Amino acid sequence: MRLSGVSRFGATVAKLQRPTITLPTKQASGIDANKYKGGLPLHRPLNQEERVAKLEQGIESGDAHFALGKREVWFPKEQVILVRPNAKLTPYQASFLTPLHMNKMELRDYLYNVYGLRALNVRSVVFPAAFERENPTRPRYRKRMIKKMTIEMEEPFVWPEDTDGFLAKMEESARETKKLMDEVTGLDSLGSSRDRPSTAFGGIMGPYKKAGSPFVAQKVASKLGGSKRREAEAEAQQEKMRNIAFYLAKNKQAGIPQPKTN
Repeated sequence: MRLSGVSRFGATVAKLQRPTITLPTKQASGIDANKYKGGLPLHRPLNQEERVAKLEQGIESGDAHFALGKREVWFPKEQVILVRPNAKLTPYQASFLTPLHMNKMELRDYLYNVYGLRALNVRSVVFPAAFERENPTRPRYRKRMIKKMTIEMEEPFVWPEDTDGFLAKMEESARETKKLMDEVTGLDSLGSSRDRPSTAFGGIMGPYKKAGSPFVAQKVASKLGGSKRREAEAEAQQEKMRNIAFYLAKNKQAGIPQPKTN
């Protein structure tokens, strides 16, 4: 490392130059040093033949076909979700939803150490999430971006067929649930549309019409209502008298003179 350069204020400015190293003769025999201005690189990139040779050697010996990471992680908390493939992927490819901070080397290391799966090639893509709106009166927003990685595998993997139609039932349930939430909390729940019956799940979620009451004559209803009212008034009067009696008995026990009544 060499420090050089002086600023216009007279202070010394540190400039980090690329270190110059000399590789052994066996490794540097096939490298043209004139292509590298700051000296030979610390690690010479492998060509296609060397990559294939290292892969075959790792498969035969049962070891990793790449340089394993040096940082050990016990009980990783990252969620790596296997996604059902679409028509564009071959049986030798698999897609995963990964955290945004995970890179290709970490996914390759993770799959090999946890599941013993060799990722021969890794591609990644980051795409935005869909718009969401919690309240119809508030603006919409997006959640965190989604990162998806696709790997190439040594052996093919074919998803089992959905013979019972379980996947189709889950998709249908998700669509009906979204329709119900839109009708309850979305724009369809405002104004005169809030009393409209729901169409989700065939209308079994309600709201239901008010059930009819049995016919009762007006004279009978007035008598029933009057008797209930009189019973409530009598019960309130009895409760009041009980409270007064309890208060007088408590004062008599404490030696307080009783009030005189005419």
